[in-house]
Amino acid sequence: MYPDKELVRSWLIETNRLDGARLLEEAVFEFQWAETFFDDHRPAGVEHSCYELEIFLPVPLFQRLQDDLFRAKEQVDDALGELKQAETVDHVEGVIWRAQSPSASCPSKSIAWGDSPGSSDDLTRAWEKAKARIESDPKGAITAARTLLELQLKSLLSGSEVEFSPKTSQTDLYRASLSLLAPFSSDKDCHDAYRNLGSTIAHTITHVRRIEGDAHASEFQPTAEKARFIVNVAGALALLLGTVPKKDAEG
Repeated sequence: MYPDKELVRSWLIETNRLDGARLLEEAVFEFQWAETFFDDHRPAGVEHSCYELEIFLPVPLFQRLQDDLFRAKEQVDDALGELKQAETVDHVEGVIWRAQSPSASCPSKSIAWGDSPGSSDDLTRAWEKAKARIESDPKGAITAARTLLELQLKSLLSGSEVEFSPKTSQTDLYRASLSLLAPFSSDKDCHDAYRNLGSTIAHTITHVRRIEGDAHASEFQPTAEKARFIVNVAGALALLLGTVPKKDAEG
C-alpha cells in the first residue's frame, strides 16, 4: 500500500504531531520508480517494484524546512518510518523533499504558522478535500473526515491544562473540549441535546472509520452515500465547535 497523504496526516494527528500534519496540508505526494526486486517474504517468482516518495511543498515553506519547520519535517519523516515498520505502507525506499516549481506554487492561507490550526478557513479547506474524495474514494473520505474532526478537537485542547495522549479516544477528546467551551445554548435542555448529539457523532465517526476507513485492511466497502454522510456530519461538528467561545471569553 502506498502512503496516501491523508493516511499519513491521520497518523500524525492520532499521535499528537500536529505540526507535521499541518505541513502535509500543503504537500503533494509523487512517486518515482527506484528499482524492481524479488522479495523472499513474498510469493516466489513475483517481481516487486519500490519507489522513492517525493514530497513537494510551496517554495516559501520548502525554504523553511531547515529553520522553523524542521521539527514538522522530522515528524513527517518519523511517521512514514513508523507506518512502514508497521507494514501499513510499503513499496517506498526513500523520501525526498522538493520545492514545487514556481508555476505550481501559489500563495496559501492554510498554514499560518503560529496561528490556530483549527481556524474556520483551515477546516473548510479540509472539509472540501474530504468531500472531493467521496465518489472516487469513499474509504479515504471517511478517514479524512475523522482526521479533520480530530484536528479540531486537539486544536481546541492545545495549550490548555487538559492532558491527552495518542490513545485518547475521539469521544474523550470531544468531552474534554466541551470542558473548555461555553454552553451551546443558554437553555440547559438545548445545550444537553447539542452535547449528546456531538458525542454520538464523534463516537460514530471513530467506529465507522475503524471498520470502513482506509487506515486498516477491511473487507467492507462503504458506499459514496455513507461516506457523504460521515464527511458532512464531521465537518459540521468541527465547524460548530469552532464557533463556540471558550469559557474565559464569555461575556
